[in-house]
Amino acid sequence: WRFYTARNTNWDTLVTSTGTSTTTEQSDAIPVRVHAYPSQIGPRAEPVRDGPDIIDTWGTDRVSPRETIGENVTVEVVNETYTPTYGLAVRAESVDREALRVGGIVRGVNATIVDPQVGSARQLRESNLSVELVSQTTSNATLRVELHDNQTGAPIASNGSDRQYPIGGSSHSGYITVGDQRVATNESGVAVVTLDEPGIYTARYHPGTWLGHDPAYVGDTASVRWHPLGTLEGWVTFVFEVGWQAIPFVVTFYAGRRLLRMFGPTDSDYRNQ
Repeated sequence: WRFYTARNTNWDTLVTSTGTSTTTEQSDAIPVRVHAYPSQIGPRAEPVRDGPDIIDTWGTDRVSPRETIGENVTVEVVNETYTPTYGLAVRAESVDREALRVGGIVRGVNATIVDPQVGSARQLRESNLSVELVSQTTSNATLRVELHDNQTGAPIASNGSDRQYPIGGSSHSGYITVGDQRVATNESGVAVVTLDEPGIYTARYHPGTWLGHDPAYVGDTASVRWHPLGTLEGWVTFVFEVGWQAIPFVVTFYAGRRLLRMFGPTDSDYRNQ
């Protein structure tokens, strides 16, 4: 946020009225107001030296206030939708709660440090992602992806139906990618993916932020390889396709041999020479 001061032009003149007359005169007072606006050029919130890392922010999208600023006011206001931040999540290696101070954008105004509610502490666990090739044909393959809690073995549903969001109301509950596909596991921690291009595929679990999930998880990866030649049907199809494609070459070769025998020199010609 940045600030500018501007006068209210309605106070440029004063009107004095009596029971019989009205007079207008220039005002000696020029009252001004301080206006705040979202600026294109800053300031920016950045950690200082070894200060805490900014992990996440919360805010509400708003439209640019450019149209509400007077034509005689020239400031670097944002031209597009912007998001004023009302909350920050920061992380520090060591914290002295008694020494915590939060300063606002107005000098001398401080925020009060509020202890988190009971249950805000989150567990961080490892996830276990596995992928299995369950069926395949010459044109496609089906993968079974499973995601579980590595500590308890409980399934992890990446659709967010049974997750908690104690901070900020985040709706990002994590997801899984397989190649360029994005999938979510069901209540049993299972997702089924169909592939139509052979190759080596890596399934990757992208967990939701630990700020809004309890328990929170770290990501995991698993790989699987699919190729049509991995099945008997694939080999039969391959051999048939190669044979079918080779027919024109075989016919051409045979015809060439026949023509050489018909019009080419014979053994007796070589002996006469």
